[in-house]
Amino acid sequence: MKKQRIFFLFYALAFGWVGGHRYYLGHTLAGVFYTLFFWTFIPGVIALVELVIYSLKSDEEFDAAYNRK
Repeated sequence: MKKQRIFFLFYALAFGWVGGHRYYLGHTLAGVFYTLFFWTFIPGVIALVELVIYSLKSDEEFDAAYNRK
């Protein structure tokens, strides 16, 4: 399944506090840590930072990193 940057950004915004964007990318272990520590609000802050970082990347950079052929 080809991962799209726009869906990643949506998941980071809506479900970042529980690691939804990490599960989408297939980073299950990171998603588990986000889920376990969501009550500290730290995963939510990290998800917002990742949202900004990935919104500044181009679709080509995202594809090169997460959609290998």
